[in-house]
Amino acid sequence: MHRPVALLPSARIDRRKVTLARTWLSAILVVLFTGAAVSAEPPRLALLPLDPRLRTTIDLLTAELSKDDRVALLERAQIDKLLAEQSLTRVNAGDYVKVGQWLGAQGLLILELGQEGDRELLTSRLVAVGPGVVLGLAQAPWPSDDLDGWTQLIARQFGPSFPKLGVLPRDAVPISILNVRAAVQSRQAAAVEQALTTLLAHRLMQQPEIFVLERRQMETLGWEKELQAADTSPFWGGSYLLEGTIDPEGFTKETLALRLRLSPPKGGTPTVIDLAGQRTNLVSIANDAALRILNGLSQSGSAPEWKPEQEAERYFEEAKWAMRWKLYREAQVASEASWALGRMNKETARLRISAWTADLRETLRKSDRQYFMQMRRERAPRLERPPLEPAFLVAAGRSLELFVEGSRTLLSADATPDSADLLSRAGLRWGPSDDRRGSHVRPGQR
Repeated sequence: MHRPVALLPSARIDRRKVTLARTWLSAILVVLFTGAAVSAEPPRLALLPLDPRLRTTIDLLTAELSKDDRVALLERAQIDKLLAEQSLTRVNAGDYVKVGQWLGAQGLLILELGQEGDRELLTSRLVAVGPGVVLGLAQAPWPSDDLDGWTQLIARQFGPSFPKLGVLPRDAVPISILNVRAAVQSRQAAAVEQALTTLLAHRLMQQPEIFVLERRQMETLGWEKELQAADTSPFWGGSYLLEGTIDPEGFTKETLALRLRLSPPKGGTPTVIDLAGQRTNLVSIANDAALRILNGLSQSGSAPEWKPEQEAERYFEEAKWAMRWKLYREAQVASEASWALGRMNKETARLRISAWTADLRETLRKSDRQYFMQMRRERAPRLERPPLEPAFLVAAGRSLELFVEGSRTLLSADATPDSADLLSRAGLRWGPSDDRRGSHVRPGQR
């Protein structure tokens, strides 16, 4: 049986204080939840076409990117109004930080048309406004009869970088990957160097706060220099430098050893990281190395689970699209990345070879065209052909290496083609230039 409890005067509840406490508590909760909601909002992205002919393209891209909840798109009317108010008919690279600030956008997707040789290209750049970094660059032929395929490609390629747009410059950690080199040089060692560098860069980029500044395209570097000039933040002066040595103590067949050296900005004491793993599992080695690096940078917070197989599939699709539109250099980069990320099957092997050999054929066709035009101008029956450029010979060697590798492992399980037939099977033919079979290799240059 419950007895009523009499409250002492000192224990009586003041209803006014309770009401006031509830009011303050509600206010605190509103602030907390509002702050959490703001911080959890996707970064704002503005799409900027720099040519009136790209209006329809922007509309299609807007429809595709609006499906991605990792980013919030700014309204077209708002962007047009601002550009008109600022009289920005043509925006230079150094102005993009200001444009992003005026718009309240953390990211810009800039589309412009440009000429490369005898064809026009559509160039797309994804720019993180805060740190002034080009997170992605893609090119496509213009005009295109496959804009739907192009918009899907852009969404796949740039989508993983959208979370980085919302990272504040003070929270961003820039890392420049200098090199990962083998202590003993060989053809196999060079392949491991390239694969491990690719894997390590891709793994580090999974962490939103990490910005990998390693760049392979000089055009991107030029853009970023202009962005730096417009940005007064210390982001670019605070880059960590990462370099590594493969098998520093000597080669062993089963185990690969990796020694990384992470140097902090402005000459601080470097951190040395030693690790090892199975030589046949570079993905695991790169993942372990990245986790050790993140731990050294105190960046061990939650990050999306790394799924290299999904990345490999994405790059494979990009390589196929690039091959369709004869963007051979882009196809080479994408197919090599797909292979390094673990998509080591017949399809990828053939695609890697095709990307290189198609580029070689195109280079030779252009060279032949120039040669015959010169003959016509000089009215000479035959002029001495210029020697092949070193870059062409390097690419030819790479094509041969890929075909030998694929023949031994994947392309031909029953028989290995002899060396005289390797490039013929890969798409290049050897023989006199007037060979009716379509040879592109000139006399005296075999």
